Amino acid sequence: QVQTPIPKVQTPIPQVQPKPQAPYNVSEAPQPQITPIAPLPVVKPRSATTSAPPVPPKPVLHQSSMDNTQKAYSIAGKGLPIKEGFLTKKGHKRRNWKVRYFVLEQECLSYYKCPNDYLAKRKPKGAVSLQRSTMVRVAPEMKRSNCFTVSGGLGLLYITAPTGEEMVSWMENISKAKAK
Repeated sequence: QVQTPIPKVQTPIPQVQPKPQAPYNVSEAPQPQITPIAPLPVVKPRSATTSAPPVPPKPVLHQSSMDNTQKAYSIAGKGLPIKEGFLTKKGHKRRNWKVRYFVLEQECLSYYKCPNDYLAKRKPKGAVSLQRSTMVRVAPEMKRSNCFTVSGGLGLLYITAPTGEEMVSWMENISKAKAK
């Protein structure tokens, strides 16, 4: 059997030539069409005799209808915080450690998921009302460095700080912020 070679066929590739553009004057260039916009309505300012609509008063929560988190939260928000920053706390439901943004105010220690939640005045994830009976102590039983507890009427809150100095600072400030 004899094999005959298959001839290669080369087809020329067509070259695309750019169209020459004729020079023109700027005054002859096509101008875009501008359509007029309808004028905006004129808003009259309120006169001194016209008053703003009345704002309904906020409902007052009675202490009997508030849980402990709400009680602590209602105390919070009075003035600037004493101390704020990121700490790690042990969860009371799942018992895992979560980083939270803590804010210490007079008679209240609250924590948020992030600083923006505090700045936006959102409800905290949790709050502890710092009463006279609230205890703050180091927690060596947790086998975690820089761990301390805040215990009061709600139960026990385990918190760890990033450094020993931070832990001591938080413990001292929490003790000072307790109700007298």
